[in-house]
Amino acid sequence: MYLHDNNHISPKVRVGMIVLLVICFGIVLSNDSGWSQSVPSPTAENSRNGREKPASFSLELKGLDQVDFEVMPPVDLAEIQREDSLREATLIEPEPYRFAVAIPVEFGLENSGTWEDLPDGSRIWRLRIISKQAQTINLKFNRFDIPEGGKLWLYDPARELVQGPYVPFDRTPKGELWTAMTLGEEMVVELYVPPRSESEPSLVIGSVNHGYRGFGREGKSCYLNINVVCPLGDLLRNEIRSVAKITIAGKGTCSGQLLNNVCQDCLPYFLTARHCLKSADPNSIVFYWNYQSPNCTDVGGGNLADNQTGAVFHAAYTHSDFGLLRLKSRPSPSFNVYYSGWNAAVFIPDHGFCIHHPKGDEKAISKDNGPLYSSDYGPSPVGANYYWMIKCLDQGVLEKGSSGCGVWHYDNGGFLVGQLRGGYCSCDNPTGSEYFGKFSVSWSTGTQPITRLRDWLDPNNTGTLRMPGRNCDCQDQLIENITYSLTEYIVEAATFIMAGENVGAPIPDGPVVVKPDSEVLYQAGDHINLMPGFSVRSGGLFRAIIAPCP
Repeated sequence: MYLHDNNHISPKVRVGMIVLLVICFGIVLSNDSGWSQSVPSPTAENSRNGREKPASFSLELKGLDQVDFEVMPPVDLAEIQREDSLREATLIEPEPYRFAVAIPVEFGLENSGTWEDLPDGSRIWRLRIISKQAQTINLKFNRFDIPEGGKLWLYDPARELVQGPYVPFDRTPKGELWTAMTLGEEMVVELYVPPRSESEPSLVIGSVNHGYRGFGREGKSCYLNINVVCPLGDLLRNEIRSVAKITIAGKGTCSGQLLNNVCQDCLPYFLTARHCLKSADPNSIVFYWNYQSPNCTDVGGGNLADNQTGAVFHAAYTHSDFGLLRLKSRPSPSFNVYYSGWNAAVFIPDHGFCIHHPKGDEKAISKDNGPLYSSDYGPSPVGANYYWMIKCLDQGVLEKGSSGCGVWHYDNGGFLVGQLRGGYCSCDNPTGSEYFGKFSVSWSTGTQPITRLRDWLDPNNTGTLRMPGRNCDCQDQLIENITYSLTEYIVEAATFIMAGENVGAPIPDGPVVVKPDSEVLYQAGDHINLMPGFSVRSGGLFRAIIAPCP
């Protein structure tokens, strides 16, 4: 289905229907009230989980030396470093660690790049982007509109790191796309357009983000950092897999972690620091999994290939500095991530482990032998003790870019008890104190769902305060021949569901029924609600994702 813009569906779309449910602990189509569960967007896995290589890699096309290129204006590194030093010296509130600067551009399919036609009627467009002295490059597309079957890749000329394919599902509600990064000062952008496409693609690159520090082929963080593969991480091998490095708007970076919830339905809730999300578009966030050194002694060597783009904002609380997102799609099973456990009870942890990405570099682990101390910090009310203070880490350090990382208490498994706001620990001051917003405060101190965790991680209000982590073994399964209502409604045309809209009643002329031999694809950037009266008749297919909560 070709999505021309947020309010238009191509009139050539054939009516039809496909239903895909996520099966975790059994199929649940509705709860006792007759309403369906709130469900995530219909692609349950990251669109890049197949690691499909760019189409040009298997074809005899023009060499890259014959592909059109654009050279970015030079970046004044000395001025950027001066800005960073000034900002860090005068900073009152913490913020994401800046690693890149944006270069505004307007590169489209008509004014840049090289097209090549293939014998089967398909086409490939390629563009080389060169930004001298860049350690990394990532892009913002102001317009990302490609037909079904279209695919976009990014890679360096040596093909050492390939990002993509990006597909129509990756398009944000605003019609944009924020990409993962490639290494080095040159990036190749490649678009594949399938034969007999019902619409023409439209791409506009609006920003080339020039990475000037971190993320390179060699680690840049402090020598006191301890790689997660070292023995210090042995107790928290599962929790290490829950931690991701995030980039925000292609320029800033923080840390964070996936969380389990009481439903244990594998909804991909992600906890980080509120200050990392301030004024940020959640669609601009890229999550990098498994970015870590391959052995204990290396200071680099991590791989940026396991990543996904986009999230939905759910909640944040200024006084404890937590921010909760839900990823646009579940991480690919190939990423082997873990949904971390947590403890919202009021108690004093006698030690703490921190897992983080210092300055955006490979994943590190630190430990405080404890105990953790109740404390005030930042905007929290005086005397409220909304933070855990680590007076001095006994192993490792924390740095800029570690913001949002968790502090875990180990008790037959790791249980997260807070997330990092900031502090005074660094490579130059390894004995400085650090402050973590208490999970117990974030749990229920806020006065409404948008300011607390409880409503999202325990939506049925069971009173659970301690939740172990888990692996996610949800499987996608195509479900056919479902009848969910006796009331019939004939779908006459394809329907595009925007984020937050509902499928089913109230809809003109009655509830939705999918007829035999018909086919409709519903897509939502946030969630789909199946309302009472929704029906799929034998022979009809409808694509959706449902996450049951027993």
